[in-house]
Amino acid sequence: MHRGGPELAEGGLPWPKGTQALMVRAAIGPQDEVEQCFRAWRRLVNIDDHMDGGTYRLLPLVYERLRAAGSDDPLMGRLKGVYRRAWVETQSVFHAVAPVVARLEAAGVRTLLLKGAPLALTYYKSHGTRPMFDLDVVVARDQRDLALEVVQSAGWRPGVAVRPHEMVDQHAIDLRNADGREIDLHWHCLREAPSATADDWFWRRALPFDFCGVQTLQPDPTAMVLHAVVHGVRSNLEPPIRWIVDAATVIRTAGDDIDWSALIAFATAQKLRHRLSLGLDYMASEYAVPVPQGVLAELRGSRPTLVERVENIVYLGSAATMYRPRLYPLIDYWRHLRNQSPWAFARGYGAYLARRWQLDRPLHVPAEAISTLHRHLTRRRRETPE
Repeated sequence: MHRGGPELAEGGLPWPKGTQALMVRAAIGPQDEVEQCFRAWRRLVNIDDHMDGGTYRLLPLVYERLRAAGSDDPLMGRLKGVYRRAWVETQSVFHAVAPVVARLEAAGVRTLLLKGAPLALTYYKSHGTRPMFDLDVVVARDQRDLALEVVQSAGWRPGVAVRPHEMVDQHAIDLRNADGREIDLHWHCLREAPSATADDWFWRRALPFDFCGVQTLQPDPTAMVLHAVVHGVRSNLEPPIRWIVDAATVIRTAGDDIDWSALIAFATAQKLRHRLSLGLDYMASEYAVPVPQGVLAELRGSRPTLVERVENIVYLGSAATMYRPRLYPLIDYWRHLRNQSPWAFARGYGAYLARRWQLDRPLHVPAEAISTLHRHLTRRRRETPE
């Protein structure tokens, strides 16, 4: 049973199919169907072969549910090993990152933890059932430089070099220590909503969070669901199917505390309503996640905006079509500067591409674009059988 190898036949899309759907059902379906779903999955896969990372990350939770059901499946011993490994790796991440969060707080930098840590400790309530290999820490935009200074003084370095003038186009930066542990330091809570207004929505709703003895913040259930769905409904080379389990776990654990009206209002203002609708509707129809019918009906009643239509082409296409045509820069630029006039928007795109592609001057963009297209066409010719 190996983590790794791509299962690209199931596309890298956010909608699980085939064996992935069986694994998701085993993870969040009715308790009395867990063993049935797992055995159906096992009949269709070679457990000694590679499996995609999205499926592998669900195994510890499925093991815990099988154990609770008293399963005597022959794979329980191996699944227990996967669970223990996930528990150790998660503890190791927490042990490495908690002192950094403490340093930030001591330096006067407010922190808010996204995704993995609050999900594991607040909603899954287990270090082992929600594996993670990095930690997402958000700081305020005006404290970004101080936060970077504090983190780097603790021995963490950027995974990819980013020049200072390029930071304006980023929402986060990946930092690693000597042991290879990772922190994603964010100064915007959502890649798709890099604005003070959107960030303030997350900060205002944040709740206290005790992270390994360090007092920090976590998103409230409303923001947690929004982030899980919007972040998850996007193609990836590694199938991002865990978003369904994350969002379903929050809804089933804290559904009464979710402000659905505020969720819809935020998604509408940030032009994320269509993707939110796709995600919630899918969870409710395919996995019986208890999303209120009135919420689903209200979301279905709107048409996607232009930026959402373009994003659907980019984010919800296959993994191959997502990464090769180089459409990500256009979407990211649109999200950063969509409120500018059309002339200012077009005039600034060349300078943005120069920063994005780490070129010295905007005048170098056409040559880089032609070179990129040439490499792409050459690669396709090599990959296409004669």
